Amino acid sequence: LIVRQGRIIRRYSPSRALTIPVVDISPFVSGTADNSGTTPAQIATAAALGDACERVGFFYVTNHGVPSKLLEDVQTMARRFFACDLRDKLAAEMQRTGQNMGRGYQQLGLNVTQGARDWHEAVDLFRELSEADLSEPQLQMLLQERPELGHILHGRNVYPPQFDADLVREYVACMRRLGAAVMRAMALSLALPPAHFEPLTSDSFWVLRFINYPARDAATAGHGDLVGLHSRGGDAALADGAVLGCGDHTDYGCLTIVNQ
Repeated sequence: LIVRQGRIIRRYSPSRALTIPVVDISPFVSGTADNSGTTPAQIATAAALGDACERVGFFYVTNHGVPSKLLEDVQTMARRFFACDLRDKLAAEMQRTGQNMGRGYQQLGLNVTQGARDWHEAVDLFRELSEADLSEPQLQMLLQERPELGHILHGRNVYPPQFDADLVREYVACMRRLGAAVMRAMALSLALPPAHFEPLTSDSFWVLRFINYPARDAATAGHGDLVGLHSRGGDAALADGAVLGCGDHTDYGCLTIVNQ
């Protein structure tokens, strides 16, 4: 099923399996970021991306320019952390209140979607704003309208000891460059100048989530029952009722890039 805002918009039968399109994004990775002109390769890529968005809503990108070693190192770092005992992971536990609210390690079952607990654990990192950023008039107006965002925007990331902060920053920089390339292609697919979205996305408040979906016990797999968390040193009640890795939702923000 493809579900949007709680409504089934398309059904796929086994004979009509969903195939996620593959888009070669290289013409926009190596191309210019302005509106000085487009190449035939960029036009072809934009058309393929637009078709993927309209027909499926997801797509793979190839020739994205992100070093394979960087992708592997980031995944290795995350796997090493999630393999730790819960006691060690809680050293970077997400704060629910205060200056760094919403940043850090989120225990299995704490994330809630559509009123139900999700069967995943995660490390959440956000952009860290400087004092100069926080003093910008537009941001000050936003904080006046929504003061509850103050802790999130002022906070600093809670890195687990197993994380390499420099590696994370390098990864974020690469993802931002890739995201800019995808947005240029998306603009052209909508018959807009390639740089149309640049003023809206070039200074974005990025969010990075490292997510682990633990395997269920073989005895309970497929039955919707929960694996007790006591063996991991946690509280089984945290994940009570969790069935899905993450429930039906639409991501916040403009664009989500998944490294899996």
